[in-house]
Amino acid sequence: MAQKHGIPEHTLRCLLNPGNHSIDDFNAAKQKIPRVQEEVLVQWCLELSSHNIPLDRSNLLLYATTVLQTTHLGEKLSSRWVDQFLTRHQSCLGRQWARPHDRIRSATATPEVIAGYFAAYKSIVGENGEKLPAHRQFAMDETGVLLGSDQRK
Repeated sequence: MAQKHGIPEHTLRCLLNPGNHSIDDFNAAKQKIPRVQEEVLVQWCLELSSHNIPLDRSNLLLYATTVLQTTHLGEKLSSRWVDQFLTRHQSCLGRQWARPHDRIRSATATPEVIAGYFAAYKSIVGENGEKLPAHRQFAMDETGVLLGSDQRK
């Protein structure tokens, strides 16, 4: 009958036996975390990115395990799951290599280090700049441009 109508035998068999599923449905059934929950994970990754927080594999694995625990208590994910997740969602979660300097900077920017910097700064300049003479004080914006220097006269 398939030859008579010029369609593949497998296609006809799938149409006649509605219990068969597509390969996408079969692969989705094998996943530990359903697609809907994976979309939540993707949104979480994108939210981290919007706040300039780098995506860490261990944090992703921990968060994904927490999401998995909501429906399957006691289930665990392997570290290989992260690679498969990133591959499945590579269209929206692009990989980007950080330069060594960026990695070092992000690893050393702890709250203690930042607080230490501002404590040292305040000890030199004072809480409100009172230790610095007025002729040495300059008002700059966030780009480092001296306020009023770019205005026309």
